[in-house]
Amino acid sequence: MSDMLRLQDIDKSYPMGEERVQVLRQVSLTVQAGEFISILGASGSGKSTLMNIIGCMDTADRGSYSLDGEDVFRLDARQLAALRNRKIGFIFQRYHLLAQYDVLQNVMMPLLLRGFSHQQAAPLAVESLTAMGLGDRLRHRPNQLSGGQQQRVAIARALVKTPNVLLLDEPLSNLDARLRLQTREEIRKIQQETRVTTVFVTHDQEEAMSISDQIVVMKDGIFMQMGRPQEVYDDPASLFVAKFLGNPPINMFKGEVRKETLWLGDQPVLSVKGVPDQPVTVGIRPEGFILTENGPFAASLSRVEVMGRDVSVISSHPCSENPSVRSIITAETPVDRDAGSVHFSLKPSKVFLFHRETGARIPFSIS
Repeated sequence: MSDMLRLQDIDKSYPMGEERVQVLRQVSLTVQAGEFISILGASGSGKSTLMNIIGCMDTADRGSYSLDGEDVFRLDARQLAALRNRKIGFIFQRYHLLAQYDVLQNVMMPLLLRGFSHQQAAPLAVESLTAMGLGDRLRHRPNQLSGGQQQRVAIARALVKTPNVLLLDEPLSNLDARLRLQTREEIRKIQQETRVTTVFVTHDQEEAMSISDQIVVMKDGIFMQMGRPQEVYDDPASLFVAKFLGNPPINMFKGEVRKETLWLGDQPVLSVKGVPDQPVTVGIRPEGFILTENGPFAASLSRVEVMGRDVSVISSHPCSENPSVRSIITAETPVDRDAGSVHFSLKPSKVFLFHRETGARIPFSIS
C-alpha cells in the first residue's frame, strides 16, 4: 500500500493577545491509501486544527505535508483550492446542506463547481445517492429528511467527486445514540466498499475503536499514541492513554513495588518481574479481575449490577483513587451478595504500572 497522507513535524499556533498559543506540537502522521484512521481526543486537544490542515483549509507554522504525492505547503491559494476540489471530501459536524435546494441538487454541487454540466453531474449524483439508499429522496429538501438521512446526503455529496481522501469532523455528534450506532456502521461499510482513504475526528472512544484501522490519541496538540485500536487499549504507552480508553474506565490505585511484587496496601497482589522498588500508580481494567475465594486482592463488596451476559461487582478498596472499584465477570460466576468482601486474582495482561510522577508506563515481565 502507498502513502496517501504524510505529515511531518507539524507545528501550529494562533495569536491570543500579545502571545501565541501552541495548538499542534511536532505532529507526524502517515496514512496509507485505503486506510481508515480516527483521531481521538478531548475538546481542545488540537484534532480539528489538524483536520483543517489535512483538508488544506489552514496551513502549519512549520513542517511538511504531502497528499497523494503533492507537496501541499508549496502550493499557492489557487492551487490549494483546486487540490481541495479534486482530491478531498469533507463532512463537517453540521452537514451544511443548502436548504433552498433539493437532495439531488445538493449532491450535484461539487461537480458543478468543478465545471461539470448538469447533464454530466446528474447521473453521477443519482448513483451516489442510490448507493446511500436515498434513490427515492432525490427531490426532497433537507428539512424533509431525518438526521441520519441528512448525514447520508452529506456523505454522498463528499463521495460524488471520487476524492482521494475523505475527512469527517465529528460527523455523528448531532445524532441520538441509536442513530449514531447505525450511521457509524454505514460509514465504515461505505469506506470498505469505496476504499477511500478516511480520516475521522471524534471525542467518542467507542466510535473510534469500533470502525478504525488505526487510532491516534491526542492531548494538548501532541500525539500520545498511535496504533490499531485493540493494541492501544491492551498496551497503553502512558497513564493518560490508559485512562482515556475504556468503558467502563480503568480502575486506578496507589501501589508500591517491593522485591518485584506489587503491593496494594498490605496486599501482595501480583508478581512484577524486573521492576525496581518504587511507589507506582496502578491501572487494572475492569475485565482484569477473576473472582476466587482465596484471591490476593480483597475489597469490600458494595453491590452487584447484572448487565446480561456480564456482571459488575462494585467494591471499595483503601488504595483506590476512585470511590468504587468496578470488576466485570461473567454472569455464570456466582457472587455471594451477602458477603462483606470479595476476593480476586488479577490477570497480569490487564494490569499496568505507571511512574507516580510522570505517568510513563513501567513494563514488567509476565511469568
